[in-house]
Amino acid sequence: MKHPTPHNKKADRHQPNVHTRRVPRLGLVTVVSALILGSCGPTGKGPSAKVRAPRPVKGIEVSETTIALPGVHASVYAPDGSSDYELLAVEQTIVKKLSRKGGRHDPRLSRAARVLAAHAPDRLTIPASLVEGLLSWAGLTGPSPKVVSLEIPAGAGDCVADERAGACADGVATLIKEAMRVYDAEWSQIGAGAARRPDGSTLLVGLMALDGIKLDPIDVSHQRGDTVNVRGSLLGGRTQPRIDVIDPKGVWTSIPTQGTGEAFAAQVLCARKGRYQIEVFGDGKTGPEVVANFPVYCSEPLPDSIDMVIERVSPGVSVADLERAGLEYINATRAQRGLAPLQWDARVAEVARAHSRDMFATGFVGHRSPSTGEVDNRFEAAGLSYPVIRENIALGTGPRGIHEGLMRSPGHRVNIVADDISHVGIGVVIGDPISPVADAPRPLYVTQNYYLAPGADIPKDPVKALRQQVDGLRKQAGVAPATWLDEADTLAQILAEGRAAGKLAEATKTFESKLPTIKYREVSQHMVIGGRFDSLQTLDLWREDLGDTVGIGIAPIASGEQKGFLVLVVLVVKQ
Repeated sequence: MKHPTPHNKKADRHQPNVHTRRVPRLGLVTVVSALILGSCGPTGKGPSAKVRAPRPVKGIEVSETTIALPGVHASVYAPDGSSDYELLAVEQTIVKKLSRKGGRHDPRLSRAARVLAAHAPDRLTIPASLVEGLLSWAGLTGPSPKVVSLEIPAGAGDCVADERAGACADGVATLIKEAMRVYDAEWSQIGAGAARRPDGSTLLVGLMALDGIKLDPIDVSHQRGDTVNVRGSLLGGRTQPRIDVIDPKGVWTSIPTQGTGEAFAAQVLCARKGRYQIEVFGDGKTGPEVVANFPVYCSEPLPDSIDMVIERVSPGVSVADLERAGLEYINATRAQRGLAPLQWDARVAEVARAHSRDMFATGFVGHRSPSTGEVDNRFEAAGLSYPVIRENIALGTGPRGIHEGLMRSPGHRVNIVADDISHVGIGVVIGDPISPVADAPRPLYVTQNYYLAPGADIPKDPVKALRQQVDGLRKQAGVAPATWLDEADTLAQILAEGRAAGKLAEATKTFESKLPTIKYREVSQHMVIGGRFDSLQTLDLWREDLGDTVGIGIAPIASGEQKGFLVLVVLVVKQ
């Protein structure tokens, strides 16, 4: 979940600055007579999103291949596609019939659809990595479209050469029927493609893209040092535009936006050579939604190929295996970046499973449920309270495809590689087959809930670490440095440990008996409880006049509802 705009979480009433970030949903993609894709973002050169699970899961087959891109890569992302793309007769028929529901033909979608029809592994396997790479190549900003596909067997007619041959007319009618079954007025940009396959069959593909944003033209290629202007308006009643970026080094940044309501403007600096992944969010009916996710290339050639990952999951794979695979992909990715592995939490996994069941049962994919609200509400209902909560959701057909899709999305990637989390629970629900045809894949509704256990980020020497942080804050604010007093630290620690153990009265007596060991005219005491160590540096006190000397004590609460939360005691001593 989480991540664009900081959101104040009220899990800790004693801590004024405990933040959680809400990550927008992974763009919903529905595939009929093909594969349901649960990821958004392009493939190509740039920071690698690929990682293999340390232990293979029996019943899941994964392979990789690279396809060469035909023709020239688009040079600009523009609101409207070029009209000079020539459709085949069968493609014209599909477009015409899809348009009867109000769809608007975008030739770029048809350009991508034809290549997709030629290179998809089979009628049921439409890899997200292939679809997303083709969108960028065609000059589209995503997110991934709804895909419908249908195969005309070899010998039943060459629909590319003659749309009236053999079973072509019936095939087109079936494709349109399936498309209308999942048609949504918001997914109104349409395209169609057809290709003759090496085995003599013909694959027909229809694409329906989300009409959720209108962007001003953006060049795909830039020079290092250029500024990429991202301007546009959200559509469909969406508000609160937000932009996230992953730079060529894999660093995530939330870009400030100007404007109010639906219109926005932002700038992305090409500070490094390589690929920048830009993602735009808007708040919709089900919470934050991805409305665009596209790359720009800075002083780097545009890609001429797509790395395609093909994943097939057999019917016998268990939910437990799928959840474990998801955890291992996450921790393998974190290990690559030198981050600590996340621990599994069965209680949180059940919260995640309940949300996945809700999405499957009610037919939505989003963070905001009509029945359970936001993720904070779901945690609260389960009696769980943490200083940081993050959530990713996805709809896909395999754990690796889902993981890589999340990693290609700046807003979801940041949750996986966050350094302010310690635990995760993953909930998978296996849906009904996406098509009545034999061997059709089953969609996986996935919810990943991350959290930071209270006190999990406490350093080995918390007093020393907090002193250093406060010194830096005061220097940055232009305030006189603090004078630390070791003897005052000892007294503050007595109070902190007493409060943490639930024995504050006894600790106060000990504190008062030892107070004469330091010279003082006046001692003021401040006590704060926080779930995160880093939150202890957010106190306004650290930017104020601290008097002559200061002492601090820090201790984790041992038991009870706030177990693991940190008690900070600050003594300001005037001598």
